[in-house]
Amino acid sequence: MSLRKQIINPENNQEIQDLLKGLHEIISSARQAVNKNDDTIQVLTNFEIGFRNIENEQKGEKRVEYGKTLIKILADKLTKEFGSGFSKRNLEYIRHFYLEYKNRSEQIAQTLSAQSEKNSTMSIC
Repeated sequence: MSLRKQIINPENNQEIQDLLKGLHEIISSARQAVNKNDDTIQVLTNFEIGFRNIENEQKGEKRVEYGKTLIKILADKLTKEFGSGFSKRNLEYIRHFYLEYKNRSEQIAQTLSAQSEKNSTMSIC
């Protein structure tokens, strides 16, 4: 009975401790990679939303009244469909983000692509 307790009790068994430590490292690494990939996807999504809003919907022009009305409509519809994160204020930030970086779109895509590839590699034994 004492042998069984020793094997089952992780505090007294180095093999179990080592296994748990290894599993902890794998899970933590995977979660970190997922979080970084989520960030990358969010940046690309926001850039594309800004692009479509400014370039496609507004034809690249800064039409103040049209832009304000459009953002309000988009905020209402997107929030109903997807929940939080698409408020009028957030869509204005997204539009501003695109306007600030639109001339560097290729650079953004390359940087995010390289970051995504780097973060998605995990060693599997």
